[in-house]
Order: sequence, then structure tokens, then C-alpha cells
Amino acid sequence: MYHTVMSDTISSGQFSLVGVSAAAAAAFKEGRSASSEQQFDKAIQYYSEALAFDRTPASFRARIFEYRGLCFWLIGEFAAAEKDYNESLATSDSIDQTARARVRL
Repeated sequence: MYHTVMSDTISSGQFSLVGVSAAAAAAFKEGRSASSEQQFDKAIQYYSEALAFDRTPASFRARIFEYRGLCFWLIGEFAAAEKDYNESLATSDSIDQTARARVRL
């Protein structure tokens, strides 16, 4: 298991990676890297890989849905973006994450 706090300089908030497998965390980090390089299709693939792992914490899943939704939005796939933002809202009861997803909708 990976035990750290993920901090992101281009977004607010931090979230814990406690309970997240090393492989899921690695896919997430690859997605963030691809996204920062504006390789949004590649980032979507990595985020989808990270979501494929079972038993990941809701806060982690919600953040992935948010970031994947942003990638969909940036490539003009607005229906897919809306679906991911709504999934982010449904996945986490964190006030911070709810605010983040609602702003994007």
C-alpha cells in the first residue's frame, strides 16, 4: 500500500493515498503528467486505468473522475466530462471534492 498525501500545485486541496495500491497511484501520477503535457487522450487512458482498481478510497476515485472529466472537457467531449463530474459528486461526500466537481459542472 502507498501511504502519502498527494499535493497538487495546480489545484486546491490534498487527499490521502492511504489504501490506494501502488499501481493505481502510479497510473494516477502518469495521468497527471500526461495532462500537464496537454496529452489529454493519454491522460484519460491513465485515469481510466487507475479507476479500474477495486477497493480504492472514495476520495481518490472522486478526484480521478474530476481530473478525467477535465480532460474530456478540454478535448471537447462535453457529455463525457459531465458524466465524470457527476460521478465525482456521487462518489465522495467530501465538501472540498463536492465543491471542486460542482464548479466544473
